[in-house]
Amino acid sequence: MSRRSPRLTILLLTIGLLVAAGCSRSPEAKKARHLERGDRYFAQKEYQDAAIEYQRAIRIDAKDTRAMTRAGLSLYELGTPGQAFPYS
Repeated sequence: MSRRSPRLTILLLTIGLLVAAGCSRSPEAKKARHLERGDRYFAQKEYQDAAIEYQRAIRIDAKDTRAMTRAGLSLYELGTPGQAFPYS
């Protein structure tokens, strides 16, 4: 066996652990991250990006009224009231 084999094994194990740790975030933490990003985009009037982030938060918690309202407002500001209507 070459010397690379143990190094490669350690590297792959480390990468696997990092991926597993990243996937284990709670849904509430993920939702909070999307809401924070959405709020930042909304404040900067980047409504397309804001709508995407709010919609991601809604996928996690369909009853979040803040995400629903802001998604609708973002879509309305983009000039798509038909798409905004379901969020009102």
